[in-house]
Amino acid sequence: SMATEISAKGDLIVGTGSGTFDNLTVGANGTTLVADSTETTGLKWAAPSTTPTFVGCKVFNSANFDVANSTYVLVTFNSESFDSDGFHSTTTNTSRLTIPSGKDGKYRISFYGNFAAMTADDTLVARIYKNGSGQELFVVQTAFASDCGIHISVVHSAVAGDYFEIYLNQNSGATKYIDGGSTYNWFTIEYLGA
Repeated sequence: SMATEISAKGDLIVGTGSGTFDNLTVGANGTTLVADSTETTGLKWAAPSTTPTFVGCKVFNSANFDVANSTYVLVTFNSESFDSDGFHSTTTNTSRLTIPSGKDGKYRISFYGNFAAMTADDTLVARIYKNGSGQELFVVQTAFASDCGIHISVVHSAVAGDYFEIYLNQNSGATKYIDGGSTYNWFTIEYLGA
């Protein structure tokens, strides 16, 4: 009987097949029960991981990216520094960072771009869009020198399938660009938790 299989505090009765069972003795203090198909019972006790797993991605443009005068321009990204869970594609919808399945929760979304050849007092605008419209999170900055960086960062709730994009605007009177390379432009998303 199952009751006779138990020999100590914390023992578990575990199914081992159709109509069969076995005793899994209690693990050491601080261990957790995990699945392991190589074990007779299909389970084992193991030390929990102490290293957190990063979830998120960082994308950038490898070349300069033009921003027309007085027009909101959707920024596309052709390169990735890293992408843990398929947030971004370099071939389809390259402007988007999309929340993968099973990762609903809070995210930090950030963008940085270095506008080149600006004139003091030109206005720069960066906007984070969610799902192409609706919620906009934006920052406005006045250029202070020829090269002027603009940065935006926010924590936002998202569910699988939601996506975030960056729109830029500047009013210099001519097309300007953000410098190419991961040092001068980047768009990131970091999963903070449910």
